[in-house]
Amino acid sequence: MRGRLGLIALITVALLASAAPAAHAARGLQVGLTDSVFESADSGTRGLWLDRAVSGRSDLVILGAPWSAIAPANRPVGFNPRNPLDPSYSWGALDDSVRDATARGLKVVILVAGGAPPWAEGKHRPPGATQGTWKPNPADLADFGHAIAARYSGAFPSLPRVRYFQLWGEVNLDQYLTPQWRHKRPFAPRHYRAMLNAFYGAVKGVEQSDKVVTGGTAPYGDPRRGGDRIQPVAFWRGVLCLKGRGLRTAPCKHPAHFDVFAHNPINVGGPTRHARNADDASTPDIGRLRRVLKKAERTHRALPKGKKPIWATEIWWDSKPPDPHGIPTGRQARFLEQSFYVLWKQRVETVVWFLIRDQAATPDFASTFQTGLFLHNGQPKPAYTAFRFPFVGDPKGRRRARVWGEAPGPGSVAVQRKVGGHWRTAKHVHAGGNRVFTGTIHVRGKAKLRAVQGSEQSLVWPLR
Repeated sequence: MRGRLGLIALITVALLASAAPAAHAARGLQVGLTDSVFESADSGTRGLWLDRAVSGRSDLVILGAPWSAIAPANRPVGFNPRNPLDPSYSWGALDDSVRDATARGLKVVILVAGGAPPWAEGKHRPPGATQGTWKPNPADLADFGHAIAARYSGAFPSLPRVRYFQLWGEVNLDQYLTPQWRHKRPFAPRHYRAMLNAFYGAVKGVEQSDKVVTGGTAPYGDPRRGGDRIQPVAFWRGVLCLKGRGLRTAPCKHPAHFDVFAHNPINVGGPTRHARNADDASTPDIGRLRRVLKKAERTHRALPKGKKPIWATEIWWDSKPPDPHGIPTGRQARFLEQSFYVLWKQRVETVVWFLIRDQAATPDFASTFQTGLFLHNGQPKPAYTAFRFPFVGDPKGRRRARVWGEAPGPGSVAVQRKVGGHWRTAKHVHAGGNRVFTGTIHVRGKAKLRAVQGSEQSLVWPLR
């Protein structure tokens, strides 16, 4: 009997030992890119930049599906908006973009935005409201949601399956959804909830396993009532039927339905700079939103039941060059990798960088973005290396630092420190199947660190 018990004990120890690495494996981080160049009507341009997204180790791309451009401007007689094959629809380059991205192994997220067609807006749009933003009709949106989900359901041999559909962008800004306020009371959160529920029901009616992603809210709003923007934390309280910073529950006849919660944690400073106002949320402020989301989950105001993953669907910094008002390219690269780390620490599951290539510049740079991993002429910036192999050192007291990164592949990663003119390995850490690695090294004072796997090296991280 003792022998049998001893054998069982040995087997148990062995099983626990074999399970230990998996139990301690670092959480993964899905990274993606969003850029209209992926939707270019020119197949060569589109293919070139999708190839570079793949070489940059992007997991996904967000492709825009502008409702107002795909649907007819004037609703014709006999138009069936639920039918993706209705000849009045113009899918343009979206079909080609979805095919090309999927063929390269990229996960596709279709962002339904671009405003409503005129016949699907609310009545009496005021002159100051941007066309397509005024009270989009939820029923008409549901018809389009059904059509786009059906078109990319896998039912058509020439079109691949898409599983992720995002609804609208930066819904707390009046340039995308109006009115934000009505009689100095928030209107957009309630209306967006109706849009979201209609869209959710339509997409799920085609394929129950599809995922609906909320619109990513902008990070800052107006603290006073009646402005052009609603602060994101306050916006989500409205969508999720919660009142005040104490999160009191409000009557909620039709709770919000979605699968993934999205926010755009763009930062006016560096990645560790908190938003000053409690109802704003920049890069390190995901907890402010998570608190609202968790209360909504507990009180059944975020359905279906269960925890919702949080995605950061847009983050960026302009670089100099080319923008004289941007930050140096080296700092842009460090901000990119540090933002990934800061968001990962807050248990964000997906981070999407905006753009892969700088936009064509205007003389004053005011109306274009120079946030790419590449200059407009195709020359890579340091941010491209940072995106492909992000690596961060995070001081933990005077003698230790946490290291974090996403390696080119699973396996051993050498964390090296520069000593004199030479690089010496301080520690080997392990990247799991999700490529994320983390560990602690002993280091005193200032240091220059980097991560190495095979022939690839991260950028140097200056530890201060």
